[in-house]
Amino acid sequence: RIYGSSIDKKFMPNFRERSYSKNSSGGVRTLMSVYLYISRLKFLLQNGGYLPTTLLLDTPGQNIGKYAREGEESSVSDPAIYEQIYKGIVELSILTSKEDYQIIVVDNDLATSLNQDDYFLVKRFDKTEKHGEKGLISNADLPEKF
Repeated sequence: RIYGSSIDKKFMPNFRERSYSKNSSGGVRTLMSVYLYISRLKFLLQNGGYLPTTLLLDTPGQNIGKYAREGEESSVSDPAIYEQIYKGIVELSILTSKEDYQIIVVDNDLATSLNQDDYFLVKRFDKTEKHGEKGLISNADLPEKF
C-alpha cells in the first residue's frame, strides 16, 4: 500500500477501501491511477517481472490543487498530496540503480520538494517564455479562429 492505495484481486485500484469505479472525485481518481502505476513499478523493481520498467505520467497533479490556501498547513492538503506524488517517484531510486528504470513526467510545474539531482529536465515550456519556449509548437502559424 502506498498512501492508502491498494490493488484488489481483480487488479483494480482501491483508495481507502473504495474501488476506483465508486469514486467520483477527479482528484481521488488521479491519485489512485498515479499510485497504482508507481506501485506496479515498485513491485517490478523489487521482484522482477515481464512488464516494462518505464513509466510515463502526464500531469500527475491533474484535479489536485497545487497551491495552498492562506493559513492551510496540512499533510492531507492538496499541495501536500501533490508533493507526496513526486516524493513517491523519487523514493524509487532508493530501491535500485536509476539505470534499471525510466520515469517520464509531463507536468506544468515542478514540485517544490524536488532537488536538482532528483530529475533530468529535457525541455521546459512556459506561456510567458520566462522559463522556456512558449508552447510545444512555438512557431506555428495558426489562424485566429479554427
